[in-house]
Amino acid sequence: MAFRYLRAAIATVGSAIALFLAASPSNANQCDNLIGAINQGIEVMEGFEAESKSFEAAAIRAKTPDTLAPIMNEFASALDRFNGSLVGTSKTLGALNLSDDSLAEFQQQYSTEMQTLSGLFGQLAQSLRDMGTVLSAIADTPPDQITPTQAQQWQADVKKAEADVAAVEQDSKTTTTTMDKIADDINAYCDREPPKGS
Repeated sequence: MAFRYLRAAIATVGSAIALFLAASPSNANQCDNLIGAINQGIEVMEGFEAESKSFEAAAIRAKTPDTLAPIMNEFASALDRFNGSLVGTSKTLGALNLSDDSLAEFQQQYSTEMQTLSGLFGQLAQSLRDMGTVLSAIADTPPDQITPTQAQQWQADVKKAEADVAAVEQDSKTTTTTMDKIADDINAYCDREPPKGS
């Protein structure tokens, strides 16, 4: 009988210690560090989103293969730069030394999704380069020298690149949705308001 009260008392003390640790400055600092690293990644993604809109607008305005090819290649280069920033942010996130098990788990989950997103953007850059190569070949070949076989191959290459781009876009939406959910979970755990617009 006395053991039951002792266990209850120990459990109460354990809960009090857990609450104290959750509210301790060390935990708050770890929350700040994790949220800060994630916010760096969000800033990188928002910057790229703004840049990608200008490329999309330029691509819509381009009417011929010779004007569209350089846009595809510039967009691929921009993706490479963005990807480099994303990898750097992922390393910063991975380097955090978090002693709180829940925060460390969130860190691992978010870092994994960020690496997935980085891989997807690498694939997207390659697809855009492939499309740029095809468009350049079309632009560089006089129309009277294009064989039916070449035309069919180029059409197939463009369709494949378009399908690759669509698949990467879909996968990246899924990944960023997962990242948003993890960020919401972190904010809830750290008792923070989510960023406006999320």
